[in-house]
Amino acid sequence: FTSEDTVLYQRDGADATVAVYREKISGDLVLQVNSQVMARTNYGAMIEQKLRGHLPMLVHPHPNAVLQIGLGSGITLAAMAAHSSGRMESVEISPKVVEAARLFSDYNRNVLSDPNVVVIENDGRNYLLANPKKYDIVISDSQPPWTAGIAAARPLVGAGHGARAEPARTLPAGAGNQSCGEDQCVRGRSGQGAAGLSAELPAQRRR
Repeated sequence: FTSEDTVLYQRDGADATVAVYREKISGDLVLQVNSQVMARTNYGAMIEQKLRGHLPMLVHPHPNAVLQIGLGSGITLAAMAAHSSGRMESVEISPKVVEAARLFSDYNRNVLSDPNVVVIENDGRNYLLANPKKYDIVISDSQPPWTAGIAAARPLVGAGHGARAEPARTLPAGAGNQSCGEDQCVRGRSGQGAAGLSAELPAQRRR
């Protein structure tokens, strides 16, 4: 952010430096983690964040047990919550990100106050390895797709993930999703869009 932007939140944690600010020029509310923009509220970014939540939830007929890895602004989680009355878990490694997400309540429909939503402060992979529970939907939303090194997160979800994601986490007819960029989600170029999710369902991990 610049000196002209309005900083609403800035904290140094053991694992990350987290800031939320309002851009003067655009008026966007922006979440920044370790100098990386993780979420913002302009039109294109809002579409991307919402589609990440809507697409897998629309594929599954009854998504009651849902896991999101990476809370971020909470906008994706709010989109997911619109489709389910069951328990929804969001695993977020940084307590400061959880605090920052509350500043996005006008955009995430105050999802952190939803009684069905449980935020777990933990590393996503460690949580999966230690937790035997299975889910209807698993969404890996920990980093934007343009972040260096994001390919390392892909074994968490999807077909052909390899042994690193064991044990299995989705129930029969379960779905997994990975972050996709704004143009990929909107224009359908991502293998993790609606068509990609449907194609992957038979290969999803089973209980």
